[in-house]
Formats: sequence, structure tokens, C-alpha cells
Amino acid sequence: MLNIIGNIDSSYFFSTMIKSSVLLGLSSALVGVYMIYRKRSIEINVSTTSSLIGIFLVIIFFNDIDSDTQSIYIFIASFIAIVIANIMLWILYKTKHVNNYIIQSLSSAIFIGVAITLLTYISQLGGAKNSGLDVYFFGESTSISHLEYNVLSTVCLIIIFLIILLNKKLTITVFNSDLAKTSGCCTGLYTFILQIMTLSIIIVGIKVIGGFFIISLFLTPVLISRLLCNRLELILIISAVIGIVSGAIGGFMAGYQNNLTTGVSITLVLALLFIMAVLYKYLKSLSNKRCVENDIN
Repeated sequence: MLNIIGNIDSSYFFSTMIKSSVLLGLSSALVGVYMIYRKRSIEINVSTTSSLIGIFLVIIFFNDIDSDTQSIYIFIASFIAIVIANIMLWILYKTKHVNNYIIQSLSSAIFIGVAITLLTYISQLGGAKNSGLDVYFFGESTSISHLEYNVLSTVCLIIIFLIILLNKKLTITVFNSDLAKTSGCCTGLYTFILQIMTLSIIIVGIKVIGGFFIISLFLTPVLISRLLCNRLELILIISAVIGIVSGAIGGFMAGYQNNLTTGVSITLVLALLFIMAVLYKYLKSLSNKRCVENDIN
């Protein structure tokens, strides 16, 4: 065991994999709490699929440049694609003719269709453009460069700091916007900050976790926490712990199992924790029911 820990400490390969997974797990779990309570969780899917469109466009038109420059282009293109997608959602929300959930689901399906079309086109081109595309679907933290890791670490640490600093403002904005407005809180600003944090995690994390699995980092820790408690403060703490644990274990598993990608391994850990939480909730309800029956008898 000590040898394994020593290898992790001395290996850039393992340290990058685990640190990036832990930072993404923690930051996405915290942001996910507010996204779920805002009833905007499906928007994460929309942002992820639109991000893939930006990534594939960069690969099509800028594949001959060096990797660091291409990474910067991918960050910029993903940001622009997500912003455009969210503007489209905002415009559709204003129409008020269609339910927001339907708008989000249809938009996600359309963006997936466009992304798959671009992927098919890249596949037909073959050559270098067709290599390494699977990391954007399934994730692989070992595929990120030193620049990408530094950007990821900086973004995640800033998001964690902002959530700690703005926790009260974000909470009142999400749970009671009317009270926030009457108390002078700029709800539009904090909603905007929350959206920026969400799209930032998607942009820096999609290559590590993968477009298919990144939503699990936002939603599953919160769902597990809600099975265990009802207080927001505890939900935030438990979600953060689950994000850290799943990121660490998932990153470790991916490092020692060549057939497991980072996104798959973290999702498997989260799925196991979710099953355990459901069983705990079920057994607890049975125990409470028996206590009540015993009291009646």
C-alpha cells in the first residue's frame, strides 16, 4: 500500500489523474446542488452537447496546429458554443408557449444530433483528425496536457472559493428569489455567476470525465445527499465529500485498470454510492415503520 502511495506521489501521471478528478468532483458536486434546486439540471446536458460541437469544429478546422494552441482554441470554441446554446434557451424560455423541460430536452437532442453529424464527418476524413476523439465522450485524465491541467486546477479552485464566499447569496437566489430582490440582492448577477461556474466546469472537465458522464458529477452527489438529509448545509457538505471520494477512487481505479477511463470509473463509484444510499434509506424507513408499529401495539 505504501509503495502504491509512493508511486502516486512521485508520478506525474497518477498525481495529475487523481488531482484533476478530485477537483472536478468537488467543484461539480457543489455547483450541482444549486443547479438541481434551480430545476436547471437538464441545461447541463445542453451545455455539454453544445460544447462537443465547438470541440469538433476546432478539430475540423484547426487540427494542424500544436496541442497547446489547439487546447486554447477548444476552450474558446466550447465557451462560445455553450453561450450560444444558453442564449437560445433563454429566448425559448421567454416565449412561454412550451414547458422549459421540453425545451431543454429537445435542445439537448438537437445538439447531440449536430455533434454526431460532425463526428461522422471527422471519421470520414480519417487520419490524425480521427484520433483521440473518444476522450471527449468517455474521458481520460491522462490525455490532458500540462497547460490543460493548470487551467483545470485554477478554474476549479476559483469555483470552490466563490461558492464558499457567495454561499448565502447563491442560496437565497436559488431558494427565494422574491426575498432576495426585496433585500437588495442582485439575483440576476448570482444566477449569471452560477451559470458561468457550470459552463467553466464543463469546458475544463469534458476531456477528463467525458461528455457522456460529466452530468453524473453534477447530479449524483446531490441525489445521494438528499437521500441522507434535508438540510442544505449538510447536503452541500455531503455532496462535497462524495465528489472528493468518487473523484479520488475513480481516478485511482482508472490509473490501475487500463480498460477503465476516468469518466467510467468515477460514474461506477457514484452509482455504487447511490445504491448504498437507497438501501440505507429503505432500511431506515423499515426500521422506523417497525418502531411505530411497536409503539402502537
